[in-house]
Amino acid sequence: MYPFFRKSFQSKIEKANRNLSETLNRLSVIQDSIRLKIERNSGQINKLSDENKTLESMQTKVSKQIGDIGKFVE
Repeated sequence: MYPFFRKSFQSKIEKANRNLSETLNRLSVIQDSIRLKIERNSGQINKLSDENKTLESMQTKVSKQIGDIGKFVE
């Protein structure tokens, strides 16, 4: 009976190791996907930040031009 118990216990450990390995592989795939999304989002944030700076610069120029036009109208 002892050899049967040992073999059964060993097969349970091997199955648990396979399950752990499969789970770690799935988690690795998920982690890679998350990393790619973070990199993509970071790029989009940088692009929006640059666009925002451009818009703020344009707003400053327009405000100055409105002030200059106001001087001529008075």
